[in-house]
Order: sequence, then structure tokens, then C-alpha cells
Amino acid sequence: MTLFVALIIAFGFFVQATMGFGAALISVSILSIFFPIADMVTLVLVFQFMSAGLLTIANRKDVEWRRVFSLMPLTVVGLVFGVLCLKYVNEDYVRIFLAGYILLYLLSARFALNVFKLIVDKSGIHGTGFMGGSLMGLIGMGGPPYAIYLKENTKTHTKFRADLLAIFLVVNIIRLPLSFSIDVASEAIWMMALYTAPFFLFAIWAGHKLHVRIPESIFKIGIDLLLFGSALSLLTKVLL
Repeated sequence: MTLFVALIIAFGFFVQATMGFGAALISVSILSIFFPIADMVTLVLVFQFMSAGLLTIANRKDVEWRRVFSLMPLTVVGLVFGVLCLKYVNEDYVRIFLAGYILLYLLSARFALNVFKLIVDKSGIHGTGFMGGSLMGLIGMGGPPYAIYLKENTKTHTKFRADLLAIFLVVNIIRLPLSFSIDVASEAIWMMALYTAPFFLFAIWAGHKLHVRIPESIFKIGIDLLLFGSALSLLTKVLL
């Protein structure tokens, strides 16, 4: 089963290297069908940290650090809230939330029904930080609120991408010790991370090399179908 976990995580980060998003969305949603969701969120966190670190270093000259850190106060509050929920809330409820999040993401992507944008527009920087931090702490998927906020407040795609990567890096620097301190990150998780690391690195390399050769429209349809199936499987697991 360790090989299965490594392959799913590698696939998730291959998609991220190819499309620019999707590592946690794919990895956590599939693995949580078979394994404890807290373990899988924490395991994927290790590789989110590595990926964000490598890419932020490469794009550090384009980061607007003042903007990044202005989001952090309420992000930290949200992170603590999310990680505590991951630790203490019944796992089936977290699975239901994850399935709902996936379906909401698919609706937003396909039908321009962007609930996240409505919330960000109404709540501003503080609401963005809290919502993003809560989602990152609970299911490792806080990207949409931050992306929407940055889209409205950055002038170029280069700045947008660099700031988003830097946010993920700072958030994951906080998440790692926080998860460890409340015993969400066990020794078994670290051992599995070591085993998975070569698969992760190969996936990042392959995605970077192949991203221009894969038809984007077909790839997106395949990913959406995979996510929809994962959401249904998560709900089925809870109900049965």
C-alpha cells in the first residue's frame, strides 16, 4: 500500500507541475478514501512544503513580501482552527466536507459559480486569510481564496504566481510544526514521506518536461472526472 500512496502523490504533483494546481486536491481526495484523512493531509503537506520552497526560491525576486505577510495574521488563526478540527472532529464529517469542497470546486470551474470569489469580495484581506488558513489546516487546500485575492491585487501573472507560491511556503512553514505539536504528524508519516520522495521528484521533473505536450482541454476533463469520482467515493464511504 505504501507504493500505492507514493504513486497517487506523484500523480497529484505531476498534475500540479503540468497545470499549475491540483496536488492536494487530487492526492488527498483519492487517498482519504482508503486511509485516515488526517494522515493523508499531513503527508501531502510535507511535499507541498518542498514544492513551494523550491519554486519560491526560483521566483523570489518577483515576490511582494509585504502583501504576503499582510495575509498572515488571520491565516495563522485559520490554520490553528483548521488543524484542531482535523485532529478532533469526527473523520466522517471531514470526509463529507472534503467531498463538498471538491464538488464546489468543480461547479466553480465549470459553471462560473464562484462562491469563493463572493466570500473574498465581501470579507477582504482578513476574511481571505482566515478562510485560506482554515482550509489549508483542515484539508490542505486553501488555494482558491488566496488566488482570487491576488488576482485582484497583482498587476502581472508573474507577480501573481510568485506571491501565491510564497504564501504557500509561509503557510506550510507554520503548518508543519503545528501538525507535529498536536501529534497529527506521526513517525510513520515521516517514513512514508521518505519513501515517496523519489516518486515526487520524478513527477515534478516529468510534469515540467511534458506540460507543453499534453492537450490541456482533454487533461482538464480527465482530472474533473477523477475528482468527481473521488467525491462520490468519499460520500459512499461515509454513508456505507
